[in-house]
Formats: sequence, structure tokens, C-alpha cells
Amino acid sequence: MGAPGAEEVVASALRFLERTDAVIIDVRDNPGGSGMMSHYIFSHFLPAEPVARSRSRAGPAPSRR
Repeated sequence: MGAPGAEEVVASALRFLERTDAVIIDVRDNPGGSGMMSHYIFSHFLPAEPVARSRSRAGPAPSRR
């Protein structure tokens, strides 16, 4: 998010994947990125009710409930 055209590129990739049965997104060597982009991508695979939490490495750890 924030890079010119990034949202359109991701939307196009997600449309390409619409008819797949499974997707593996390997982010093991990802040094970071936009939390907004993560949520945008997650929204295509997860229900509207939150089932996952993410946080920035720069911020405090989320409280446990």
C-alpha cells in the first residue's frame, strides 16, 4: 500500500487466484511491509469476523485475552 499501483496489482493477482482450491503465501523471508496491505490480502481469504491478529514489529505486543 502506498506504492503507486500496488493495490491494482494485488487485486489483479487475487482475481487470477479466484478459482484455485488452495493458496500458500510464504512470508518467511519477508522483512516487513504494510499492515494495510496485509489486511487487504487477508480480507480476500478470511470471513468478515476477525480470526487472526497482526501487529507491527515496531509496536507493542498485543494483549492476550
